[in-house]
Amino acid sequence: MKPESNFIEKFSIAVGVGSTLILAAYLIADSSSEDFRLLFVPEVESKAWTAVAAIPLLSFAYILGTFMLVIVDFCFQRFDRKGFCREWKLLEALAKARSDLLTHQFQEIIRIKRILEGSIIPLCLLGVGILCEIRNLPDMTWVLSISGVVVLLLAVSSPLFTMLLNRSLDRLEELASNIAPG
Repeated sequence: MKPESNFIEKFSIAVGVGSTLILAAYLIADSSSEDFRLLFVPEVESKAWTAVAAIPLLSFAYILGTFMLVIVDFCFQRFDRKGFCREWKLLEALAKARSDLLTHQFQEIIRIKRILEGSIIPLCLLGVGILCEIRNLPDMTWVLSISGVVVLLLAVSSPLFTMLLNRSLDRLEELASNIAPG
């Protein structure tokens, strides 16, 4: 993978996680206050709003998303030491096997695993925010209820997908051990 595409991918993941957190916070704040949206009306109506707000909001989303990914990674390392150590042992086995294909597979699985782990909290908050918004939009109760529950189910199922990826890592370690010389 080219370094620039790796940077763009990491940037977009962090922005996606941060944007989801910002949207969740907005929905929760909007549902808890009658006039929350009215705070933004004068600014949004100006022609410069898009240009003025886009860059700081994108920067804030990136910073927030990066912090969320780092915090979640730290928590998973702290509370799942066995899994974290297993990743390092697998990395060592891959180095011995000297297989670019297996190394690429490892990187891809770890990338997906980190995205899933990093999306748990933002998706939970987004689901709660959607469900809270029912108060402001009673005509859309069914749509918001279904959407909120689906998002919460995605958040709850993320650890299950992570467990499936751990099985893939186990299989990858087995392959690397079989290929490694000696």
